[in-house]
Amino acid sequence: MAIVYDWVDKFGGAEQLLLSLHRLFPKAPLFTTIYNRKNSPWANCFKVIPSWLDKLPWPKKHELLTPILPLAVESLDFSDFNVVISVSSSFAKGIITQPNTLHICYCLSPTRFLWQDRLLYEGRLPMVVKELAKPIFFYLREWDKIAAHRPDYFVAISKYVAQGISQTYHRNVIEVIYPPIANANNDSLIKTSNKKKNYFLIVSRLVPYKRVDIVIKAFSQLNFRLKIVGSGMEMSTLKQIAGDNIEFLGKVSEPEKTILYAGAIAVIIPQREDFGLVGLEANSYGIPVLAFAAGGNLETVIDGVTGRFFSSQTPEAIAQAIISTDFSQYLSLNCKKHAQAFSYANFNKKWRDILKGIPQ
Repeated sequence: MAIVYDWVDKFGGAEQLLLSLHRLFPKAPLFTTIYNRKNSPWANCFKVIPSWLDKLPWPKKHELLTPILPLAVESLDFSDFNVVISVSSSFAKGIITQPNTLHICYCLSPTRFLWQDRLLYEGRLPMVVKELAKPIFFYLREWDKIAAHRPDYFVAISKYVAQGISQTYHRNVIEVIYPPIANANNDSLIKTSNKKKNYFLIVSRLVPYKRVDIVIKAFSQLNFRLKIVGSGMEMSTLKQIAGDNIEFLGKVSEPEKTILYAGAIAVIIPQREDFGLVGLEANSYGIPVLAFAAGGNLETVIDGVTGRFFSSQTPEAIAQAIISTDFSQYLSLNCKKHAQAFSYANFNKKWRDILKGIPQ
């Protein structure tokens, strides 16, 4: 058994999922294109096997290496393995395996910057760069379509992603397996703070599709405080439009994040999530969410019970939802019970059942 992931250079929801797979398959090595050891201490539990890109004296940033990542993925050697699970939102599904090797792609999303969020990403590029990048994007889209037919089977992290796989790649999904919430069944970790809750919270990478910009614009109309956990390419741009009531905390430790969750009025999810890990993490601490009514959010948020939806990605819609909602009316116990359904035990059982049911 081997696991392969697009790149190992940060920590977020996908990386938490990899740790859950490591718990399930502790002897499986982790193959990847690039390995940024400084930014990825979480991967120390794996035997990490990077591609030839890792030996080059280049910055270990996948954004800078995107055009050659397909070549790096195709160079990885899985000839010694009977089963490979590729965890992928972009290139890892394109590995080349032997005919007798079972390849299951655990898909986080179709390649977002090439398909569903293509215009959003390209819109951030200067006009000259956009024109120069056109043949590169064309090549990557053609490669991605071919790569999507290399896995023997697809498993999706949500029904929303399963639909995207069908529409984008014309592949069927054999199962939807929701990622587990690390503290879903640990009562010692989900006790909600008794201190006064006086801020809203965002926990997110600061990249275009996360739409943190519309929340910042909404809070420019409000007197509430907003704390933002996370970093990314949009940090400086977002800071320029933020008012004094908005605090950027950058990367925080897990204990610090626990305290921030427990002290929040609600956690805001402005993006069309593929799954919705952050919302469930908030629920596990008894905290409700305010989420965009689309994508995986529709599978992980119970409107009126564990949070509230807003229907359009505009500052006005978010501001109106905040003003008109009494978040103290959401019962902490209901939020916690909902999060407990997304447990590691359920995750474990579904993966075991799949592997038992597929001839190897």
